[in-house]
This record gives sequence, C-alpha cells and structure tokens, in this order.
Amino acid sequence: MRLTQLRQADLNLLVVFAVMAKECNVSRAASRLLLSQPAVSRSLQRLRELFHDDLLVRTALSYEITPQGQRLMQELEVMLPRLDRLISGGEFDPMKEVARFKIGVTDYAASVFSPLLCREVLPVSPRVTLELNGWRSDRFEALATVPHRLALEYARDRRIKLLAPPEPLHSFKYVMVWHPRVNTDAAHIWLRKTIQNLGRSLALAG
Repeated sequence: MRLTQLRQADLNLLVVFAVMAKECNVSRAASRLLLSQPAVSRSLQRLRELFHDDLLVRTALSYEITPQGQRLMQELEVMLPRLDRLISGGEFDPMKEVARFKIGVTDYAASVFSPLLCREVLPVSPRVTLELNGWRSDRFEALATVPHRLALEYARDRRIKLLAPPEPLHSFKYVMVWHPRVNTDAAHIWLRKTIQNLGRSLALAG
C-alpha cells in the first residue's frame, strides 16, 4: 500500500477485520467490538473496497476467509500487537508477538547460553527466533581462554591442545552492548532482561 493510500485508510477497519476473521460471525464480532451489526457490515464493505477483494465470503452458517484475507490476517497478527504496544507503551509478550533477534557472542558465551536459551526461553516464547552469530570469530581461531570444565569438553577434539595459562587468571565480566536505537524497544528490553536473568542464575549456580 502506498503512503497516499495509507493516509486515506481508517486503521480501525483493520481491527474490525481481525475480529471478524476470527469470529466469522457478524453478531459475535459486533459484540466483541462494542459496535452494532450494521456498523460491522459497513466496515467490512469498506475493507473490501480498500483491498479490492471480498476478504470474507458469506456461507450458509458463517463466513469463510479468502486467500487475500488470510494473507492480510497473517500480517495483522504481527502488526496489530506492535501498534497496540507502541500506543499504550505496554511490554513485549513473547507468547503472542513475533520477533527475531540476532545476537553476537563469543564461542564460550554461545556454549554457555545456547542450552539455557533453548531450555528456558524458547519453550515459553513460541514466536521468537534467536540467531546466535560468532562475535568477530576470526579473532578466536588460534587461542581461547575458557573455564577448565569447558576446556575438557573441547579437548575431545584431537586438533585442540590444552595449555595451562602462563599467569593466574582473574575473574571477568560479560557485558551486553546494543545500538542506541533499540534502547526503548519493548522486544529488545525483554531480551536484555531475559539474558540478565540467565546470567544471574549461572552466577548463583557457581
């Protein structure tokens, strides 16, 4: 849709369509929307004119959604929760909203956090996708300093040689960095809090 078309569109119509597509019944949709049945029917007609498609077709018992209506509904399932959150300032809901994150990590951080993310986060975030990428992996091909328990796991590969550190190693902290443009993004705030909580649980486990 062009911006000129978007300026002429009533976004409330999209809410009507989303409810109508789920209910497939004008009476139930009107009840949920707190509108009259004629108002819902008029909105549906305006939507058909806007998208040049029937969107919902009347059958003997209810309505059936057209292929174009299905595509529209797939977009609205992602867009409407985001718009609602932008307007209301609500928190990101990983159970309902779609989000994709790309995370740059060291090899060690990936080996530690990947199992936790898969076990603790993804099962309760069915619409979230996490992509872990090596953080400047070319710098870590020759030498890596890792905890002893992890070194023993890596040592199963005969190409890897274990060496004692030349000097005593002190503790260090892992930090997160991100672009300022996502400082206030609800989905990114959720991700940062999730990783912080996982890090705390690891620290407590020792």
